[in-house]
Amino acid sequence: MVPTAYLREQAEKCRRLARDAGDPATRTRLEVLASEYEAQANFQDDHAPGTQRRIGPSAE
Repeated sequence: MVPTAYLREQAEKCRRLARDAGDPATRTRLEVLASEYEAQANFQDDHAPGTQRRIGPSAE
């Protein structure tokens, strides 16, 4: 499994490159890649061993 910090760094790198990209297609692809890196990092955080996920509303 790739460390989530690395995935988030790659997402930020893609966002920086997208801001500087002159070509609209390149900008869009880099933004999509950034979203995919961020989504993977979030998924790994949510499904990391030892983490508890709450399903549904709390019973409080």
